[in-house]
Parts: sequence; C-alpha cells; structure tokens
Amino acid sequence: MYKSIGKPNQSDVAQLLDLEFETQLSTREEDRASKMFDAYPCFKEIKNAMDELCRNVGGANLKNIEEMKGRWKNFCAKVQFFAVWKKALRPPFSIGRA
Repeated sequence: MYKSIGKPNQSDVAQLLDLEFETQLSTREEDRASKMFDAYPCFKEIKNAMDELCRNVGGANLKNIEEMKGRWKNFCAKVQFFAVWKKALRPPFSIGRA
C-alpha cells in the first residue's frame, strides 16, 4: 500500500536553504542594476539604452507618455502627502526649548 517517506536528510535541507539564502542576498537593491545589465547585454552600451528610452518617450507613443505623466502626478501627490504627514507627526516643542 502506501509507503511513508522518512524524514529528509537535515544536511541536504540545510544546504538547499543556504543556497536559496545566498541567491536572495546576491540580488540586493544595490546589485540589481548590474544584474540587469548582465542579463540584458544590449543595454550595456549607452546608445542602445538611449534608443530604447527615445522609443518609449517618442512622439509616436502617446499612450506611454500619458501613462508616465499620470504616474508622475500620482508620485508628486504622494510625496506632498508624506511631507505634510511627517511634519504633522513631529512632536511639539516644549516651552523650555523654544
């Protein structure tokens, strides 16, 4: 009938977890740009990256321009909100410090 599988080997499991942890550490925020350039070698040359940017922002691509403007407007609104929120949460000065 059904044969149960025993406990997994702890050293094998530990090795797999260590490998997974190392891969997560290797893709830190600072390393992401270099990893992306390694994955997409066409963007290593500045001319290719600028051509792609011009294609996205070019006059023929009106949908993308409107989307970028909308994202920028949303971003500016969030920045203004958080600036006011941070200022409002600042503790009031005491009479002795003023």
